[in-house]
Parts: sequence; C-alpha cells; structure tokens
Amino acid sequence: NVTIVTHSSGYIHCLYENATIDKSAYQYFVKRLKSYLSAGLDLAMFANFLRCNQNYQKYFQLCRDCHGHPQFLKAEVLFHYEHGSNFRIADATHEKLLAEVSDEDFVSYELPGRIRCDRLDEFLRKKKPDVRKPQGRAALKQVLDSVVPDARRLVDKLADFVHTEPRLPAAKKNYVTGKPIRISVEQTREEIIDYLQNLRQSNTTADLAFYAYRDMASCDWLPFVRAAVERNPVSLELTKSMPIDEA
Repeated sequence: NVTIVTHSSGYIHCLYENATIDKSAYQYFVKRLKSYLSAGLDLAMFANFLRCNQNYQKYFQLCRDCHGHPQFLKAEVLFHYEHGSNFRIADATHEKLLAEVSDEDFVSYELPGRIRCDRLDEFLRKKKPDVRKPQGRAALKQVLDSVVPDARRLVDKLADFVHTEPRLPAAKKNYVTGKPIRISVEQTREEIIDYLQNLRQSNTTADLAFYAYRDMASCDWLPFVRAAVERNPVSLELTKSMPIDEA
C-alpha cells in the first residue's frame, strides 16, 4: 500500500482529491514501479517458487544425463541438498549442485506422478506464458493438470509470486499546477534553505518541509499544539491546573 508519492513537481495522496505532482511524471512512476514489481517466468523463477512453497516440490523431478543414460531425482531431495550448498537449482551452478548429490538418490527410471523440470523448462522457454493474463495461466495449468491436484491454485499462487500489484493513489485526481522544486547538488545547505523559504508560498511540499523539520521560527504553532493535546493525553493531565497563558 502506497499512501503518498512525492516528486520535485509535487505530491499525490490517496486521501486528498487535489494533487500537485506532474501528471505525466506520476504516470511514468506507476509504469516503472509495476515493471519493477514483475518478474519473467523461467525455470529459475519457478524454482524460487517451489523453494518457498515446499508442498508442491513432490510433484516435480529433475533429469540428468549420465554417460548417455537418463537419471531422475526427486525435486525435494535436490532442494534438501541445495540448503547446505553454495550452488543453486536452475542457475549457472546447477550442474555443480547435481554433482554433490549421492548416486544413491538417483534412479534410472522416470518417476511416476511427477513433472520433469527439463520439459517444463522447454515449455517456459518456447511458450513464455504470462501468468498475469488468463491465457498464460490456462496454458500453464494445462501442463500441470495431469499431475498437480488443483493446478489452478498453484498457477494463481505463482502469478502472485512473480507479480506484485501495488496499491497506489488513484490517478484520477484534481491536478493543481505548482512551482516545482529545483535543487542542484552544487547548492550549499544555506542556499537550499533560502530557496525553499522563498518557494513556500507557491509549493505546499516546500512549506511542509519546514513543519517536518520543526522550524518553529517560521511555522504556525497551532498544528503542533493541537497534536500535543490530541495525540498525547498526558499533556492534558499535566497542564489541567495551569492557566491558559502558562500552559
């Protein structure tokens, strides 16, 4: 949940109808944030999902070539080896991890009731299903259906795993144009303070910065007094016997 987004041009808040942020800048931010919170689905990402959802590991198996003959390994066994290893499943160190597995844990036949990860990898690389969309979820579900009970639930959880939908302030606001804040890294601290002081009348963010800094020489005391009374009942108890001027 994002309550407020600030920018040099202004801000946008989830509760207030007016927004001073540049609309195009906010739209760009939303686009970039959503992109950042999404990951492509490949075998490495699927392995990350299985690592966090161990109850699904029992439906998968790994296959390796051993002198021209296939060997198979339960996924949960390989995850167990990974836990105490410097190597990881489905990344550049995958083969080194397999080399650490005892030969006794491999079998020469394909394990029934389990999906082969090499075939899953081939499907993900060729079809590139987007699990954020119904078509992508349906395609992946079809691959898993024959083995995984309630494959729809797995796919839905996987979609949530690879993509986080941020709850941002609604873009439909009354955008009020204000003077943007332009601060240079070459300015001194005193120059920046003077600049913001001169900007306070035309930029709410600049004005509130002095309240956040508790610059009582240039701020109205009333909000602070009200906060002390309403948020800290102890102050009422300690000052109830004092005259107003003294309190």
